[in-house]
Amino acid sequence: MAATGTDDEAPGRASAGDGADPPRRRGKPLGTLDAARREMERIYWQLKHGDIELEKGKGLIYVLGKIVEVIKAEDAELVELLRKGRERLE
Repeated sequence: MAATGTDDEAPGRASAGDGADPPRRRGKPLGTLDAARREMERIYWQLKHGDIELEKGKGLIYVLGKIVEVIKAEDAELVELLRKGRERLE
């Protein structure tokens, strides 16, 4: 455990009282496939125009791909729960 924090704090991470910059505000939520697609599109255009470095863009796209996988898995789980619910009602 860190001397000033808890077990879940990452080493070198700024905390509220250490005088570091405040945490950046989150962007739009990525809870839908359309939102993730739009974010991927935004990153694509930033890469195309040289606004962000290739390695950073690749990392962002990779993470967005993982978010898409989770959204699809959640959707499949909901479909299965609905199917089971309908079977119980019949």
